[in-house]
Amino acid sequence: MATATPFNPKSMVDSAWKIIPFFQSRDIHATVLLYTQELGFTLGSEEPHFASLFAGPKAASNIYFSLCREESEFRASSAMLALGTEQHEALYAGLLARRNQSKDETFEIVEEIRDQEWGFRQFSIKDRDGNRLTFFRFLEGSNGEELWAGE
Repeated sequence: MATATPFNPKSMVDSAWKIIPFFQSRDIHATVLLYTQELGFTLGSEEPHFASLFAGPKAASNIYFSLCREESEFRASSAMLALGTEQHEALYAGLLARRNQSKDETFEIVEEIRDQEWGFRQFSIKDRDGNRLTFFRFLEGSNGEELWAGE
């Protein structure tokens, strides 16, 4: 009689190669404009009730958005995005300049850039729907530069 292999979820989830947060949006098209024009994401697809946006090599960072029309059901979400050292600093400087020059509040910087005791340098923004993105880089070690070396 064959012995059953014990259930080992770790061996299964160790095959993970991507995680995709799912955010809600009150206006899919406005969300797409913010994330593509202001934050530099690439549009994967846009439908009336759904959008897929991505960034990074091989679409390493994805965010899916679904339309939520019922205010009582709306829940803001958050995610963290790791960036290269120079890109992190340049994105912050650019977003700060846009915030200071624009009257249109498509996003809000809710955490100014700073070093954290846990080894990140980070800043956070919120979109019009209250979804929060924290952009970070490691203070020491790899910041992914090897992923786009030679591009």
